[in-house]
Amino acid sequence: MKMNLKGALVLLSGVALLYSSCKKDSKAPATQTSTKTASLDVVSSQVALNLYQSLSGAYGGVNLNNGIAAPGIASNASTKAVNSLTTTATCGFFLDPAVDIKVNIGDTIKSETVGSIDFYFKCNPTGQHFGFTNDDSLYTVGKAPGYAYTFNSTQQYNVTAMNANNRLFSVGGNIKAFVDFTYPKTYPPLSVHDRIFFKGIVFDLEKDDINAGTATFTSTGTVGGASWSVDGTAEFLGNHKIRITIAGFTFTVNYLTGKVTTP
Repeated sequence: MKMNLKGALVLLSGVALLYSSCKKDSKAPATQTSTKTASLDVVSSQVALNLYQSLSGAYGGVNLNNGIAAPGIASNASTKAVNSLTTTATCGFFLDPAVDIKVNIGDTIKSETVGSIDFYFKCNPTGQHFGFTNDDSLYTVGKAPGYAYTFNSTQQYNVTAMNANNRLFSVGGNIKAFVDFTYPKTYPPLSVHDRIFFKGIVFDLEKDDINAGTATFTSTGTVGGASWSVDGTAEFLGNHKIRITIAGFTFTVNYLTGKVTTP
């Protein structure tokens, strides 16, 4: 099932709490960019969380966990769709240079997303989908009980199936994931601004895992009143883990929970 913007916002209610729960480990080396700096294990946790949330469509756009399928904001009923996005009889695509979507979930979560998206299926001569390319740029402003947020994101993907049922596929491309949360009455602000370039990322939907792939990134941000500005590399290890290396220090992180499992 495709994740639409409403589903992403419900997910983010948990993400916001997860971000704010991260704690600093005093044993880890600190970055050197301010008088109060975030430890590198905390930075690694934030980068891993931010990368996976972006790949999962939590900030809008494509959710790669849905496999080779159109993004939730694309609709066959829209005049922006060409051919079908849900059947393999034709090779569909979706172009919207003026995205403007408002989402209200009762009186609790409200947001507006604006931007653009170009999505094209890759198809064989019979119309069967075996991948897609995507280029989107989306900006979201929203609020929920206890916090407000902005997301400034881009996703540029080249996705290709690696088996006949499209349940195993590789992804190359890059993302910008600029995420800002404010908590007026509870926590200090959270800011994570990442630019990530990756290649050979392999999604295995049968195992619900990312089992290969590497990335380089630049990251700046603030969490718990401590800030950072770093460059680094990442490697997906399988079992929901990713190895983050910054300034010669390496951390293994569970990208679902943000937990650093090894120094």
